[in-house]
Amino acid sequence: MKSQRLKVILVAALAVVVAIDLIHAILNRIFNPFTGPLDDAMHFVLPVAPVFYFAACLWGCFRLAKRFSTTGFLSEGHYASLILLALIASQFAFTLLTPARSGSSSYHPLFPDFLGGILLAMATLIAGREHLHSQIGRVAVVLVVFFWSAGSLTVDLLWWTERTSRGVGPVWHLPLIAPLLAAISYFFIFAGRLVEVCLYFPEAILKVGAIIQCLWFLMLVVLLAWCLRWLTSSRAWWKSLGLAASIVFLGWKATEWGSFIAD
Repeated sequence: MKSQRLKVILVAALAVVVAIDLIHAILNRIFNPFTGPLDDAMHFVLPVAPVFYFAACLWGCFRLAKRFSTTGFLSEGHYASLILLALIASQFAFTLLTPARSGSSSYHPLFPDFLGGILLAMATLIAGREHLHSQIGRVAVVLVVFFWSAGSLTVDLLWWTERTSRGVGPVWHLPLIAPLLAAISYFFIFAGRLVEVCLYFPEAILKVGAIIQCLWFLMLVVLLAWCLRWLTSSRAWWKSLGLAASIVFLGWKATEWGSFIAD
């Protein structure tokens, strides 16, 4: 009962923030700009919009994963994991072979624009279905799905609307989208730095070459897969291997995305 009441309160608060965000944008468009006591009052609420929108999208991913776990699509055999591994391999090759989109900062796009990350997210969700029955596994799968989708959409949107000049694109004037974009951007800026320390410490600290760094990535995938398989009832190795590869590849791209967004 208490959890249901809390959910109602949070949904109502989100609705209030959305309404204020939309009304403020409409008034700004009409009066260009909108000022006064009401505008000041709205600005007390608007700073929390990025947090609410970010949390709402993440909660939506959890709901999607919970509903998807009851379906039987590609639930038999290792087809889903093999498809995910093949997709990761193809996107990895595309990333290495495609010239970086450069300016004051750069990143290598996924294929195709705006959809590459979503394809990886859906393939990860399908391959990680068995992990959804564990609470820890559900959190891991949902976070990977969310950040594959959010990260690739964010960097592609920023590139096509403002290249590398941050804060000047038209998306920053759109209600709902601008606060969500800001929340995702700040997350990747700070989280990307932390992930970079974990992924690249052999190269940064031990000063090893590219071959040792690649072996470190492979070891991370195998070690993570070994841990993830214990979250499944069948101790599924291939399914865990696909999910682990998706996590490590996402970490690698997140460091690149964070640097691109920060510049």
